[in-house]
Amino acid sequence: MALLSGEEAALVKGFVINKFRGEAGLLTPGLKVVETRTGLPCLGVLPYLRDLRLPEEDAVTWNAVSRRSADCPDVLTIGVADVPCISNFTDLDCLRAEGDVELVRISGSEDLLLDALILPGTKNTPQALRYLQDCRIDRLVRRILAEGGTVVGLCGGYQLLGKRILDPYQIESTHKELKGLELLDVETTFGPEKVTVQVKGIHRASGSPIEGYQVHMGRTVRGEGVEPLFDIQTFAEGDVRTEGAVSSNGRVMGTYVHGVFDSSAFRRYFLNRLRDARGWSPVGPQAHTSLDQELDRWAAYVGRYLNLAALETIIAGGKPGNT
Repeated sequence: MALLSGEEAALVKGFVINKFRGEAGLLTPGLKVVETRTGLPCLGVLPYLRDLRLPEEDAVTWNAVSRRSADCPDVLTIGVADVPCISNFTDLDCLRAEGDVELVRISGSEDLLLDALILPGTKNTPQALRYLQDCRIDRLVRRILAEGGTVVGLCGGYQLLGKRILDPYQIESTHKELKGLELLDVETTFGPEKVTVQVKGIHRASGSPIEGYQVHMGRTVRGEGVEPLFDIQTFAEGDVRTEGAVSSNGRVMGTYVHGVFDSSAFRRYFLNRLRDARGWSPVGPQAHTSLDQELDRWAAYVGRYLNLAALETIIAGGKPGNT
């Protein structure tokens, strides 16, 4: 407060202690001191909520990625390439929550037995391509496929799997043409307009419904060597179109749909296909708390510890008294 200008300080109506750990009663004398010195009320003390499952704000917390369930002896190991400028990491949250899945960070050609490798979204596809080549992850990708594994590309990762990446306007690099990993018969061209749309659809191979969103600059065209992965339509329009690409053996697939693994039927189809390759029995869908449910739980939790009457007074333009 001492560092704020008078104009800025006038905008502050109170303070909240967040992520508090310890005995709340021991904090009371300190709160009184802060209230006295700032002339502002404490509007609440929020104890740290340890099991809150909300998406990370703007960064990957790799320590929270790996998860192995003691109740499930047959655990799939799925690698996630730690590409530069990684984006939309919440695409993997529901996979991480599955009891028979362990996600592993891949930053090189680690000698690991992987059931699948995911190339996640990236804000700079050419830079991600150089990273895969420099760290020899491109070789790891081919080894996984040779061993019977699966490779998935999401958005920028989908573009990486193709034959060529064309950037005539030099939007993402100084190169107008780059050779991709050549694992899918697709070709991507970057254009000046970004696609931002919500979609829903059907996974062609399983009939599973999917739902998500698309945010990307590139336009990807399929060749004769692949089939579409989904039939989708936007929420605003009824026209159905094909989306994504999958190899003839079904073990290389790419899509622009973010959040596709949030769809439980498709997620379990994908995981059970990996389990079948290991000779393991399929696992049924598991119940997960939805994002809306978790936000509602968080809102109720905050409501228990904040002085809501004081907040309503502030919103109405009044001045709350000290708690």
